[in-house]
Amino acid sequence: MSYTYDSFANRGEYLSAHYFSEELEYSLKRNKAGEEGLFTLWTSRETDPHDPRPTPRELLPRLRGEYQTTVRPFLASRAQREEPGTTYDDPTGEWAEHLTAWHTAVLKALGYVGDRPEPITVHNAGRDYELRTAWHGDGIVAVDCGWTATLDHALDPDKAGRLLHPLKTADGLLEAGEKLASWLFQSELHEPGGDAPRFVLLLCGGVLVLADRSAWAEGRYLAVSLDTAFARNDTAKAGELALLAALFSHDMLAPRPDGKGRRIDDLLKASRDNAVGVNSELRKGLQRSVEIIANEVLARLREAEVEPREIEDPKQGPFAKQLTRESLRYL
Repeated sequence: MSYTYDSFANRGEYLSAHYFSEELEYSLKRNKAGEEGLFTLWTSRETDPHDPRPTPRELLPRLRGEYQTTVRPFLASRAQREEPGTTYDDPTGEWAEHLTAWHTAVLKALGYVGDRPEPITVHNAGRDYELRTAWHGDGIVAVDCGWTATLDHALDPDKAGRLLHPLKTADGLLEAGEKLASWLFQSELHEPGGDAPRFVLLLCGGVLVLADRSAWAEGRYLAVSLDTAFARNDTAKAGELALLAALFSHDMLAPRPDGKGRRIDDLLKASRDNAVGVNSELRKGLQRSVEIIANEVLARLREAEVEPREIEDPKQGPFAKQLTRESLRYL
């Protein structure tokens, strides 16, 4: 299966484009070391009569009906009808309440268990701040932003990308989820570990944005439109909704209980290795292609009774090698 879903945004190639489209499914089933991937783990759970826990792959599609009949019509109509920002003016109001409840349902389906937490203490530049979150733990912080159904609007600081609960800091008010993520990656959490979070999950109604501390500053991140995925309703075991559930789930982003680290890091390593291999093959292929073209040019020159030396640079050597070398400068 080739993953080319328009519901996903792999910005800045958070995972290399070739790996995401051609190899990711195999990694989710079994990695190169022969260890079971997340899809394989979930299949074991889903077929084990003694394990009653439903997997995110099972839970997420169950939200589709509620989303399409209740959640989307209400949140979308309010967001479109009111002036920009007015839906955020009262975080205890009906619109915010519905949005928060939806975000909580999505998080639970993805394996982030538990009720809404108390505010978390964040230490930044010598001061402590109380941050309201949708969920936090295991180096992951999820925060409520606004509403959108489209990927391109998810980081709009005035609408979908605006925090439902802005944070007042010594340097001013943080109102956008994008800005808060950058700020959190330079902060320390008052929880086990005490480091900056590894991931910030921006909840934007019909879109989820996954910010990774190791890539966010470079403009690389993953995002997905729940809206688009629910509309298509691909419930295959390795299909669109399964991929969404896998990449954004707690099982993927949190450290594994066996101490082997986060599954997402296995994917990132495989992506880097794949990119190196693809680039090497691409370079060889391009070199061969340029040589073929150069030889064809030489043949045409001979047909026209033009000597290659008439267009050669004596300092660079034979024409075919010169063309190949100059072309490879752009790799």
